[in-house]
Amino acid sequence: MKNLDILLDFTTNIFLEGPLFYRFLGNFCVKVLIFAKLILKYPSSNFCILDFF
Repeated sequence: MKNLDILLDFTTNIFLEGPLFYRFLGNFCVKVLIFAKLILKYPSSNFCILDFF
């Protein structure tokens, strides 16, 4: 879980600055990481990936 937090901070910092394409890509990566974190935290719950995008 700790590694996911570090990865999330890292990608957030990199992609907040920079060209629009990188910001879009970073936003996507952050959403995927948050989604993965939620799945790991609440494995029994059913998440719809479309809710995040």
